[in-house]
Amino acid sequence: MSLFSATTLAPKLLLVGRMGVGKSSLFARLTGQLRHKQRKPLPTQSTRDWVLGELPLAGSSVQLVDTAGAASQQHSSVQLAAWQQTQQLLQRAAGVVLVTDATAGLLPQDQQLAQQLRATGKPLAVAVNKADGSTLQQQAVCLFSQLGLPVYPVSAYHGWGVIQLVDAVAKWFATHSNAPALQQQPAAADQPNAQPCFVVLGKPNAGKSTFLNAALQQDRYLTSPTAGTTAQAVAAVWQNPQGALYRLVDTAGLRRKSHVAAGWEKAATASSTAALRHAQVAVLLIDACVGVTQQDVKIASLIHRNRRGLVLVASKWDAARAQGQTQSDFTRQLERQMPFASYAPLQFVSAQDRRSVLRVLQTAQQVHTAYHQRLATAAVNRCLQQATQQHRPARCNNKLWKLYYACQDAQPPPLFYLVCNRPQEVEPSYERYLTRCLRQEFGFVGVPLKLVFRARERKEAHAE
Repeated sequence: MSLFSATTLAPKLLLVGRMGVGKSSLFARLTGQLRHKQRKPLPTQSTRDWVLGELPLAGSSVQLVDTAGAASQQHSSVQLAAWQQTQQLLQRAAGVVLVTDATAGLLPQDQQLAQQLRATGKPLAVAVNKADGSTLQQQAVCLFSQLGLPVYPVSAYHGWGVIQLVDAVAKWFATHSNAPALQQQPAAADQPNAQPCFVVLGKPNAGKSTFLNAALQQDRYLTSPTAGTTAQAVAAVWQNPQGALYRLVDTAGLRRKSHVAAGWEKAATASSTAALRHAQVAVLLIDACVGVTQQDVKIASLIHRNRRGLVLVASKWDAARAQGQTQSDFTRQLERQMPFASYAPLQFVSAQDRRSVLRVLQTAQQVHTAYHQRLATAAVNRCLQQATQQHRPARCNNKLWKLYYACQDAQPPPLFYLVCNRPQEVEPSYERYLTRCLRQEFGFVGVPLKLVFRARERKEAHAE
């Protein structure tokens, strides 16, 4: 299920308007992502996949939805598809705010949108954005009052007029009997940190949005053969057969740095990397028709450096198999180019076969469990002491290396502290050996392990 339908009783307020009027900036201001006028929003491409946030009211909240801009036949097929998605969302909205631009004035397209929105019978008001200054605010009220709707001049950048708009929203849901009751305490499905988070990463056109649509069994995300269809990280909620909820985050394709243009592409890349930092497990989609590229290796390395759980996915496998590709050949290529990610499970997926998609999500759940796995100190010591007895590191300056004790850090991802007599002389090859021993004993599928070697404190050494 999608995040939009996760709590059907919660009221949903849509921001609708032309492209470029500042809906996303107003959304960021209303949801608390833009708190100070000195923080100018990052340049972004026009919103395509709708984005959900929470608008706090006095003792309650509503779900706020940022939508794609209104499009006509002169726009691209992707923009038209995004606008069609917005029109579908209108049917489930409890209220609508038509966002316009004070600097552009009242345009015919604003009038057409107002007529279309009025026909829905939903509570409706006009937020005239970019009304920076008292003169523009007065002009906006006079000009946009022609629409016959309540007008609220606002400035998403400076925060002016936002309180009046929020007060009006609160009155809507308090006075309109056909609107759902205000949500006093957000349900678990609406809280960003309430569920485990899986982020889907990959190059442009690797099939990320198609993969997630298959998992959610609906066209939640826009898909297109055109690279760059997804412009920002967008989350939805997936419910597994056991009823547990997980956040699935679609991201913009990650290009090579030399190919990332300034502006919205840079912001899209920043959005994807930020989504990775907030996730516990990353699902890396690799286009099997193209094979493992250097950019795939760099993305996997980024996930590894951030110490997130990793699931490798060969996407578009039906098309790759038709080209003569075999699983063994692809696996060997992966092992050759990503030796640092040998711990990551590999799945072969066709978005047409939903069973293979669900296998990936089941694997991600197993990796998430391993990500939070916490071992008893006695078990860690027993495993590592046996490993050091079976294979001791090479002597340095004719002195024997000795492990005193080891323990695991309390916080995920798995981090182990090894107290020894010569921590600075442990070679990377021996560290890899100890890591393999921990994996063989305790699993940790899909999770990068980190070992930190420390010397004993003087008090401990003195006690002996």
